[in-house]
Amino acid sequence: MDLLPPGFRFHPTDEELITHYLSKKVADHAFSSVAIAEVDMNKIEPWELPWKTRIGEKEWFFFSVRDRKYPTGMRTNRATAAGYWKATGKDKEIFKGSCRVAVGLKKTLVFYLGRAPRGEKTNWVSHEYRLNHHSSHHQRNEWVISRVFQKSSGGKKVHISTLISATATATAGPSMSSNSLTVPETVRHVHCFSELPPPMEFLPTPVHLTSDTWQNDIVGSSSDFDCIWR
Repeated sequence: MDLLPPGFRFHPTDEELITHYLSKKVADHAFSSVAIAEVDMNKIEPWELPWKTRIGEKEWFFFSVRDRKYPTGMRTNRATAAGYWKATGKDKEIFKGSCRVAVGLKKTLVFYLGRAPRGEKTNWVSHEYRLNHHSSHHQRNEWVISRVFQKSSGGKKVHISTLISATATATAGPSMSSNSLTVPETVRHVHCFSELPPPMEFLPTPVHLTSDTWQNDIVGSSSDFDCIWR
């Protein structure tokens, strides 16, 4: 894969996502982009997605295949282990050029924790792009592009640096405060069990867990986030 040039920023328009990326992916499943990773949206939680992306500061882009809820139907399964993505509003048509030819559709999705209809709304949002149904490339196993971001309480998109800082706080120990906006209560303090120290009864000498021990030996440094989010 080619390295990104210095100062590269990925800020495509809706039309560019459809015509330059999604249409190529649908036509050739082997197509890949330096700026768009490929994930299964049903097997990953939204707060894990920023660590799966290839590029992005306030929004992150992914190729995925829509999972059909029933083999013979067209309804989409949008559930994950922790919650589900719920569509909001009407689909928006995406047009190409001054001739205004419809090339795709954009659907807005909001992530809810738990199970419908009693899910808890979060600030995670996804704009899902798909080709126009009349496209010659349209098929049942439908490729889409998801533009994912998190909104702050003020409605602004959260920067990746804020997510990293909040993650460090949420995993730094039970006595420290955590950011429920970024990491839901049900998934805080998750660690790689293979890297945790053995139980106390198997240690050769007594160990007293000080705040420094908790931070350095159990949680680890910020470079261990790949372990936390894996």
